[in-house]
Amino acid sequence: MSALEPGSATWVAGLLASEWGVAHPGGLRPLTSGGEQPLTHTAGLWEYETGGRAFVLKAQLNPDAARPAGFYPLKRDLVARCRAAGVPAAEVLPTVRGEAAAWRDGVVCEVLPRCPGTSPHHSGPDAVRAVLGTALRLRRTLDALPARTVEELARMPVNPLVDQEDPHLALEEATGLLPAAEARPDPWGRLVAGALRELLGAAHLLADAPAPVADAVVHADLHRHHFLLGPDGVTAVLDFDNARAGDRLLDLAWAAELCLSVPAPGDRAGPALLAGFIAECRAEGLLAEGEHRLLMPLLYAAAAPVIVDIAKDVLVRDILSPAWARYFELLSPLRRAGAHALLTGG
Repeated sequence: MSALEPGSATWVAGLLASEWGVAHPGGLRPLTSGGEQPLTHTAGLWEYETGGRAFVLKAQLNPDAARPAGFYPLKRDLVARCRAAGVPAAEVLPTVRGEAAAWRDGVVCEVLPRCPGTSPHHSGPDAVRAVLGTALRLRRTLDALPARTVEELARMPVNPLVDQEDPHLALEEATGLLPAAEARPDPWGRLVAGALRELLGAAHLLADAPAPVADAVVHADLHRHHFLLGPDGVTAVLDFDNARAGDRLLDLAWAAELCLSVPAPGDRAGPALLAGFIAECRAEGLLAEGEHRLLMPLLYAAAAPVIVDIAKDVLVRDILSPAWARYFELLSPLRRAGAHALLTGG
């Protein structure tokens, strides 16, 4: 990477100076959390200090993942509404011109405070309940937004970043890709083959997936990496970059899955946490009769094209990223099939 290439340290330092007035960012370095890189394959994340505080610069290095310019002030307002409602959404800092984001060399960039805490993983029941409570507060806040916000987001769709968006057609591709993965005699072949077998093994979920709707504001990406947890509870909800007009059940589906994805292996609290979460959703009117049966099928339908596209990255495009194993674990169809069985008694 050349010194002035987007995402380089020199490029980041120049951007901070010109757009946020930070002439000498201290300790400028790639962001890590809990000793590992954040889970992203489209953005560059840098942390630095200035004025005794820590910040993060996010550079959307994949131009296909950038949203239209009008999305960023809308996202800033959405985050502000969430914060006013008690949701600790990570706040975007304005540029020196008061804008929500800066564009440099075709790359959209934002600066946020460096929030304390780490993503919840192998955590106990109390930590899981704290995350679930925050997720429900977020969903209630988004449900209260005016219809015009849904309409504005509907005009700014998210680029799916996959070749095949239709989950049914993605499954057909998975069937065709599996022999190639099984024939590949290296760890990448084994990784992809395992993920494709999981996907095809849980294909029954797709039959119960609801038809797509776009009648609510959704975060759309409430997995465990987008919560930060400290000793006193949730310190931040991250990454509203995929906020869109969509199905409000998607956020509840992600939250429901946290009951199984966050506890430590062997922790038997997951089923009880899941049952308690569904009961709370019903008590608050967030889930109508029978909607609990739609949650995991909805997540499965959203993940199938992504899993297949990562498989194609490995098998067809020869893009061998260490992040792929983490994405396969995050999107595990086997875990979602297990959650669906718990939710439906199947």
